Amino acid sequence: AGVPPAKAAAAAAAPSPALRGRDLAGAQIPARRLNLEFPIVAKAYDGAYTHFYISRDDQPWPLNIEVSAVDGDPDLYVDCAPAASGDFPTNRVYKWASANFYGIDDVRITESDFAAKGCDASMHEIKVSVYGYRNSTFTIVAHHVTSAASELYDGVPIAAMLEEDHLDQYSFHAGGEALTVTIESISGDVDLFITCPGMDGPNPVSYLWKSQNFEEEDDVIRVDSVDPHYCAGGAFNIAAYAYSGGLSTDDDFGGSDDGWFDDPSGRRLQTGNYASYVITAQAGFTPRHLLLNFPILSYVEEDQYTYFSVSMTDVFSKGVKITVAVQDPDAAMDADLYVGCSNDPSMPSETTYRKRSRNIGSRPDYVAFEPGDPQFCPREGSVMIAVHGYRDSQFAIVASPTEQDLSWIDLPLGLRLGGRLLHTRPEYYLYHVSSGDTNVKIKALSGPGGGITIAALALHSHTDERVLPTLENAHWKRAIAGGASGEIVIDPADPVLVSAWGITVGVFSSEADKEPEYFVAVTGRETGPTENVGRAAREVVGDADADAHLRLTRDMVVARASAEKRAALPAATSQREAKADKDE
Repeated sequence: AGVPPAKAAAAAAAPSPALRGRDLAGAQIPARRLNLEFPIVAKAYDGAYTHFYISRDDQPWPLNIEVSAVDGDPDLYVDCAPAASGDFPTNRVYKWASANFYGIDDVRITESDFAAKGCDASMHEIKVSVYGYRNSTFTIVAHHVTSAASELYDGVPIAAMLEEDHLDQYSFHAGGEALTVTIESISGDVDLFITCPGMDGPNPVSYLWKSQNFEEEDDVIRVDSVDPHYCAGGAFNIAAYAYSGGLSTDDDFGGSDDGWFDDPSGRRLQTGNYASYVITAQAGFTPRHLLLNFPILSYVEEDQYTYFSVSMTDVFSKGVKITVAVQDPDAAMDADLYVGCSNDPSMPSETTYRKRSRNIGSRPDYVAFEPGDPQFCPREGSVMIAVHGYRDSQFAIVASPTEQDLSWIDLPLGLRLGGRLLHTRPEYYLYHVSSGDTNVKIKALSGPGGGITIAALALHSHTDERVLPTLENAHWKRAIAGGASGEIVIDPADPVLVSAWGITVGVFSSEADKEPEYFVAVTGRETGPTENVGRAAREVVGDADADAHLRLTRDMVVARASAEKRAALPAATSQREAKADKDE
């Protein structure tokens, strides 16, 4: 908790009120009551405040207020005031504050602290302001602190940071329904362990269920309600563990002198040996929520469906484009895309949908809704997405705005993303540079519809947060003819790359009237498993074939890395392994 120097300086320099953004309607929203243990999903626009209040009449001590970013960067400011007061805290005037650059902002108030801050019995309300350091969507919850475990709420994503070799403890009540817990590692490598109350753990050596995938792949545990080890009453204890072998330091990400790393994408922070992640627990059947511009790596079996959703509050005014890209084009993978709305009579499928994409084989599948599209979903609700396995397929799925809002699609190392340049509009990606990069290779493949040009721009400071690459300002670019492949290779000693925290990549149509399909990926950590596997593939099939198909054999990468991770962990003495009737 607290305010980092960079944010404190920004608040001092900003005009009052600091309304920087284009959408300032959030400043006019009336304050909402924040009830104990009842989470609220809300927005705070760039430079504006969203207000809440807590009645002290029914609040036990100590009191914890948590704000978790779904996207953007919300900050938390808290004060005490008489019930009749209309004054709310700001980023200049407050008694408690938490303004992390990423993850959870939380304030804990004890009874003695309440008095020590000058608050007394006449102050019947606690005033809460959430400030949008950028346009932000967040979850806010107030709860009585009764244990070290934080409660998870059904379908509500929680973002957090975690020091290496440490645990975050959570609890969740599935109410007798099937349980699904997902951890998306944003930076570093966070693993997932689950037990029942009253048992040892959960931790890496004591658990009933575990998931220890490599850092680029999400950790997911599903527990069916008929599982013989299903916890009594549906109460589960959950732990997130930061695996030290998957972490980097702030030096790897261009950390600033004050110890804070400000990533303009609004989703990542790496200071010291920390990992950042998003955890979501769901009871029963709940489609997996997609955050705009952040791809998910998933899998679907032949003739089965995997479901996702996008909140209409995030995309109603700017449209949404959904793309699916299979990860190994030579493995006969083929996944199709069907899209509907939450108010439709049934989930999207091969026979019921508003839009669909059924491209053959490894071609990307894509569906787009422009603002005002008569088939677009109502403002209140969600876009529902079904990925159908025409064959067994590992795929990446991402949702992004159809109208450019100065944002980038996250491009993790080794992940194969793609789509189509609808209306010839460029699409933009962001790769985070690491000290582990012995070189950076930006690979692209141009499919049907014409040629493309890829243009890359190095980003060095937080002032670059609104800068997108163009054909004029790019540090590196490469034209690729339709049906061909190409790459940009960047030496880490290149002066332009030195001290850069990221590289943003633009994909442009080479012809004004063409809408080419394409794939894009970043490789280049030659000491890492992805590049070793890729090198082996080139030895077998030759450079041309490997590059033309962007051979990213992630299954081999994950299997190898997971084996290395298991070998580095202490010998497991898990309760699950002790049960003869349960197959590990």
